[in-house]
Amino acid sequence: MTDSRERINERLANASRVWLFLDYDGTLREFANRPREAVPGRRVRELLRKLGERAGTDVYLISCRPREDLDAWFGDLGCALLAEHGLAGRGPGETEWTWL
Repeated sequence: MTDSRERINERLANASRVWLFLDYDGTLREFANRPREAVPGRRVRELLRKLGERAGTDVYLISCRPREDLDAWFGDLGCALLAEHGLAGRGPGETEWTWL
């Protein structure tokens, strides 16, 4: 595991551009019995904020959730958001949603 982590860190450090596609439900946040309870914790938001601030890095957060949930939870972080199983999306720092 350490060897893999070191290789990933080395590649990230040497990359001029990085695109991170991250799944929310079941990956960044465990599944909840009631979907409305799957609000992101402080650590997840902080991680996404730090990744988004990294020069040359675009963060794409993918979720089955409605646009309204993603806006409320992550709209201030500057991540690209892909909602409703990828049917709607908006780019990093954008506010308008597009049906894909």
